[in-house]
Amino acid sequence: RSLINGALPTAVRLGLYAGLRDIEMTWFCWNWMDWNHRVINIGETVCEVTGQSWIPKTHEARALDVKAEFVNYLKEERQRQQAQGLINQFVLPAGGNMNLEKCKLTPHQVENIRAACAVGQASRAQLAAEYGVSWNMINDIVQGRKWKINAGPSPYLGRPLQRDAPQKAFHKMMKQEGKVKKVGGKNTAEFTIYSLRHTYITRLLLPPNFGGAGLDIRTVQKRA
Repeated sequence: RSLINGALPTAVRLGLYAGLRDIEMTWFCWNWMDWNHRVINIGETVCEVTGQSWIPKTHEARALDVKAEFVNYLKEERQRQQAQGLINQFVLPAGGNMNLEKCKLTPHQVENIRAACAVGQASRAQLAAEYGVSWNMINDIVQGRKWKINAGPSPYLGRPLQRDAPQKAFHKMMKQEGKVKKVGGKNTAEFTIYSLRHTYITRLLLPPNFGGAGLDIRTVQKRA
C-alpha cells in the first residue's frame, strides 16, 4: 500500500477496468470523472502547478463508461487521500506528504523486526502487515536508516507522475510477491502494468458466455 503514496491499487484498477495507458494513468485528473454518469472523459489536461500540458492523440481522446464498483472505489480513494493530505489535481499523487508515517513502533519492536529479518524468520512484506506499517519503513529499519518526521509536503505533490512510475511501482510489487525471475540476465516480471490494459481489451472482445462483453472490434478500438 505504500507504493505511489498508497495509490498502486488505483493504477491497477485503471488498467483492468478502464484499459488506460501508462501516460493516461499519470495524467488522470479527478475532473475527468463524470460521477453521475459513471464516465471517464480522457482529454487535454494542464498541470495547475507547472503549466505543463498533456494532449492525447486524436483517437486516444475518448469517453469510457465504467462499472459502479469502480466509481465507488474512486470515491473511497479520494476520501483516503483527503484524510492523508494527498489530494490534488491528479488521481495518482506524486511526492506526497512526507510526514504521513511517523514511527509508531517501540524500540523493542524495532529490534524484533531487525532480528526477524536477520535470521530469515519473516519477509519485509509480512512484517509490514504484522506491525501495520509500510514495506518502506520495515526496509528502513532493517537498513538502519532514520525516518523523515515532520518534513512537510513534498514539492512534487500536485504534479503528474513520471510516465514510467506506475510500471516501476508495479514491478516492485511483483518483486515483493516473488513474481520476478531472472531471464537472460534480466529481472523479468510475469506481468507488467500494460498487461492489465491487454486484459481489459481481451474481456471486451470475449463473448458473454466466456465472461466478456462481446463487443465488435470497431467498438473496442474506440474504447481503447
